[in-house]
Amino acid sequence: DAAQGVPEAGHEGILVMLCDTGRNVNIVNWKSRKINRVHAGSLGAESFALVSAIDEALTVQEILNDILGRKLDVHIATDNRSLWTSVQGSTTLHSAIIHRRIEMARQFFQYGFISQWLWIKGKEYLADCLTK
Repeated sequence: DAAQGVPEAGHEGILVMLCDTGRNVNIVNWKSRKINRVHAGSLGAESFALVSAIDEALTVQEILNDILGRKLDVHIATDNRSLWTSVQGSTTLHSAIIHRRIEMARQFFQYGFISQWLWIKGKEYLADCLTK
């Protein structure tokens, strides 16, 4: 998740959770920090947080795969509908930086590094509290 304060830099919040099929959840990593770049809008801040979240999730996945000896699925979620739609489709974005971040997320999804890309309503989105 990301919060945008214009003209200030945004703030990102990331939760990496380990979940089983019975809906048991354990937070294995979290991050709440200032984004060291000013973004023109919320999509810029959200795309920056998305890249960080993918990196964090894939790093945890790699460590757990080594420990458990099997591949775990990675699911990435956002509460930003524009970001979710942009990654799902082939929308061309005006900002080259945002476009590169969105395209990277699409490729991780297309090549199977990310098993599922979810949109969750803001009130139900756990990482939201990390950006306030």
